[in-house]
Amino acid sequence: MAYDHIKTEQLAKKVEERKRFLKKIVNFAENLLLKRGRLIKRVQGSCNTNVKRQLDGFAHFSFFADWGQTMFGGNDVMIWYYPDFKDIDPIKTRAVLHIYYQAALFSVDDCEVKHFDENNEWQNAIERVIKEKKSIVAQITQTLKSSKKQDKAINEKQQKQSQTERDAKRLGI
Repeated sequence: MAYDHIKTEQLAKKVEERKRFLKKIVNFAENLLLKRGRLIKRVQGSCNTNVKRQLDGFAHFSFFADWGQTMFGGNDVMIWYYPDFKDIDPIKTRAVLHIYYQAALFSVDDCEVKHFDENNEWQNAIERVIKEKKSIVAQITQTLKSSKKQDKAINEKQQKQSQTERDAKRLGI
C-alpha cells in the first residue's frame, strides 16, 4: 500500500491513534471474555494450553479469542458487530476486527491486524459499550434473573400439573 498521498506527520498521527484504539479494544475484549465469556475449548498440550472463549450478544457485539495455539504462542481476537440483528453466525459473517499476536500478552507493537473495518459506526458503538459496560452487565444480569424466575415458575407449574395427573390416574379419575 502506497502512502505517497499522506504526509509523514499525518501518517504517524493515524498510526498512534490506531494503536491507542486497538490497545483499548483488545484489552477490553480479552477482559470481557475472561470474566463473562463461555469456555469453548481448553486443551493442555505438552508445552501450551490452547483456550477458546466466546461471548455473544453483548450490546450487539460478539467476541471470540483463541489463545495459546501452539507451544510458540499464537493468539487471535475477533469482534463482530451486528446492530440490526439479534445474533449472527460468526462463521458466515466477517468480523469488524481480527487481530493476531504471537506473544503471551497482547502488545500493539507486536500484533498483526488481519482485518479492521473502517466503518466508524462499530468503532463509536464499542467506545460506548466500554463506557457503559457496568450498566450493560447489570441489565444482562437482571434479564437472566427474570428469565430464571420465569423458568422456575413454569417448571413448578408443570410439576404440579404432572403430580395432579399422576394422582388422578392413581385414584382412577
